[in-house]
Order: sequence, then structure tokens, then C-alpha cells
Amino acid sequence: MAAIFAHRRVLHIRHTLISLLLPYLYVVLLGFGLLTATLLNGALQTLATGEIQLLGWHWSLGDLTVTLLYGIGFCSQVGVLTLIYMLMPAGRLPWRHALIGGIAAALLWEGVRYGLVWYFANLSTVNVIYGSLAGVIIVLITMYAISIIILLGAQVIAEYEQSLPEFSQNNPQPRI
Repeated sequence: MAAIFAHRRVLHIRHTLISLLLPYLYVVLLGFGLLTATLLNGALQTLATGEIQLLGWHWSLGDLTVTLLYGIGFCSQVGVLTLIYMLMPAGRLPWRHALIGGIAAALLWEGVRYGLVWYFANLSTVNVIYGSLAGVIIVLITMYAISIIILLGAQVIAEYEQSLPEFSQNNPQPRI
């Protein structure tokens, strides 16, 4: 990320101790987020057995629960990625810029996730080749994909910042 946000590094330098503690703070925040998501998931699953009757129409809460869980999952994914972009680069990043990168990365991840699920379900012979280690291989491929997506989201933010007129007036392009 330091290479992607090199245009900001000259202006915004963070103390080393803060840079060392930020990933740990982020892990604690993720833990609280997962606890909240687990409690919300449990509450929605208790509602899934019910039914709504409105103006003669009958709706099952099971379908509504699936839609709500997907929407909440996507929004929390955008939030997690936005927090990565807020906390990790040097300097203060405006929320709007981080949100643009978070949405771009979340949309990319959704596409890659569907592609990976389809690939491992239909084409892959990873179980035949690696046997009991197939799960480890799949996790490593997934982590590689998400790391590239996080960097692509950061690149979207950097390109957006450099396209802004106020940025180009105040910060001339660095010489290489």
C-alpha cells in the first residue's frame, strides 16, 4: 500500500508506534464486528420460521431472511474493506475516498467469490491432486485473491485522488 499511496507519503507521515498498533486494533474491531454479525444472524434465524400476511399476500420470512443476511453481509464487507483503507495507509484518508475503494473491492470480491465457487464446484480436481490438503490449497488461493483485490481497491482510491483538481494543484506529480 505504501507504493500505491506514494503520492500521499510526503505529506502525511505516521508515528511508528501507531503503525505497529493499528493492525492489532483492527483485529479487535473485526472481533466485535463478527460478534455483532453472529448475534444478528441468530436473531434473523429465529424470525425465519414466521410468515407475514399483508393485504391478502403471504410472504415467508425465510426468503426475506436470506435477502437481509446477504445485504447485511455485503454492507459489513464494504465496512471492513473501508476500515482497511482508513487505517492502513499513511496519513488521513477522507471517508468518501475509503468508501469508494471499499465498494470497488467488495464488488470485485463478490465476482471473484462466485467465480471461485463455480470453478471449485465444476472444474477443479484439487481434491484428486491434493487429497486431504485440498482445503488448505483452497484457502491459500482465496487469500491470494483477496489480497490482490485489496490492492486493487487501494489503487482505485489512489487514482481517484490523483484525478481530483484540488489534489493536482496542491501536489505536483513526483519525479521518478
